[in-house]
Amino acid sequence: MGISESTLDNWSNQGPTTSSAKTYASIKAALEKHHWPDGMVYEPYLQGSYPNFTNIRGNSDVDIVVELIRHGAESLFYSNLTEEQKSAFGLTKGAFGFADIRREVIAALQEYYGAANVDATGPNVIAVAASESRLKADVMPCVTYREYNGSAYTEGIKFWNQHTKEEKVNFSKIQIENGQSKNQNGTNQRYKPGVRMIKNARERAIGNSEELRKKYRSYFVECLIFNVPDDQFNASRQDTFVNILNFLQKALRDDRGSKFITQSKQRYLFGTDSTQWSLANAQSFVADLISLWNKS
Repeated sequence: MGISESTLDNWSNQGPTTSSAKTYASIKAALEKHHWPDGMVYEPYLQGSYPNFTNIRGNSDVDIVVELIRHGAESLFYSNLTEEQKSAFGLTKGAFGFADIRREVIAALQEYYGAANVDATGPNVIAVAASESRLKADVMPCVTYREYNGSAYTEGIKFWNQHTKEEKVNFSKIQIENGQSKNQNGTNQRYKPGVRMIKNARERAIGNSEELRKKYRSYFVECLIFNVPDDQFNASRQDTFVNILNFLQKALRDDRGSKFITQSKQRYLFGTDSTQWSLANAQSFVADLISLWNKS
């Protein structure tokens, strides 16, 4: 019989957003109260499941980006250009960099919440502890990044892992835009309910296993579903669930899987880079969801 239509319909609903909005407002207030260096201009915004509208009940951490964007009227950004190319474009080194924005964000959060509630020891984000009025927040300082292809460029963000010093790039704004487009223009508002449905199934499949939670990261799961063709999302939740699993089970075992992309469309989903997923883990994830369906 599989998982009932009513259960899947419940799983497709978005989780609460009031607490995430309050958390974001609190972080913005902390940043605004800080005395920033003259000319340093930043932009805070949400990333992850909340702005993507794919959060489910039980989601807690709120992911917030603080992007260094300008020094006065001048744009600040890193790029993939060589020094020679930068010179040809007339680009010069900015007054601030990643170390500056990270330092100021840490100071702003510690001043506002107290050092005991701010953990800056993680590799990428600064964790702000939850309270009665807000959720736990993961705040990521970063700088604007432009990936050039000739004279055209795609804009994202860049940051450095504080443990390994590895450079990382992502395109969170483009990811949000592409998810909205697939939902509204490609699937008649069925893509995001489908993602939430699969995310809830993920929660049932992993249970209390932290090992599986790390193997089946929410971001990778969402990117995986993004690669499912639009016509596989329909009015029936059961049909959509089965369509997604049937497509993925086959595609991940032929040459289609190697061509899967992230929701930003800027990188391949599978590979050996730390920002990519393991194809074997994706196959295991789909197998676990099929098992969950067959046992229901």
